[in-house]
Amino acid sequence: MISIISVLLLQSLEPSSFEIHGHRGARASRPENSLSAFEFALENGADVLEMDIVATSDDVLVVNHDLVVNQDLCLSEDKKHLYGKVWIRDLNYQELQQFDCGSILDPKFPKQKLKPGSKIPSLRQVFELVKNAQVPRARTVRLNIEPKASPDLADKSASSSRYAILLVELIREFAFADRVIIQSFDDQVLKEIKLLEPRVTNALLISENLPLDFVGLAKRAGATIVQPNAQWITAAQIHALHLADIKVIPYTVNEKPQWKKLIEMKVDGIITDDPRALSQYLRAGETKE
Repeated sequence: MISIISVLLLQSLEPSSFEIHGHRGARASRPENSLSAFEFALENGADVLEMDIVATSDDVLVVNHDLVVNQDLCLSEDKKHLYGKVWIRDLNYQELQQFDCGSILDPKFPKQKLKPGSKIPSLRQVFELVKNAQVPRARTVRLNIEPKASPDLADKSASSSRYAILLVELIREFAFADRVIIQSFDDQVLKEIKLLEPRVTNALLISENLPLDFVGLAKRAGATIVQPNAQWITAAQIHALHLADIKVIPYTVNEKPQWKKLIEMKVDGIITDDPRALSQYLRAGETKE
């Protein structure tokens, strides 16, 4: 049966106040971080496009979850499986285009529609997709971007200061400063980008439920959003963050029971691999007991 309280909670969520973040675009439906995934998310309910970026050897920012090419989901130029680590920072942008990252089905998402020949896109391409898209949502969609910096792998990762320069340059070129969220587990990255471009929004990622002062950590990072692991965030922690005027947007949640629980805990949005399903869920108010 339908929970009346839950329906009222869902109906009270205004589009401008509750955000659907399409994780890696919409990897439940399309190959992760591909242009087709971002296009699908844009057309199917995402208020925010979530992604990670890495810098190539010639300082092109590309959209990829890790510092390496995903050997489980990408093929070489001769359509063979990859073995061993292929570091993105070791390749220039043109060399990176040899990989096909749209022909292997992600076993975690059996309904995914493959797009053979999909390349690892540049961040510029994603910005251009948003700028040129004809769907109404493209005029307001935001971009939640995590620069993958790793001090322990300095030769395989751009520095936080280099990310700041490259990212801010591109943000300003497209006039996206008011539409970009910078997310990171590392407050140094957040601070350096914010210093160059104060108009971006900072989001602090928190992976573990440790006895930490989340409000203090967010304020130290200049973050107005906290993105915690959805498995452990509590209503009390959410309430404390809200009292400090800090939004809470947990990751990564794909099932209706978890959506229901988080909504009733009054989160400000949800990061999901399936933005279309979450959008339909919110519109229908179909929370079930």
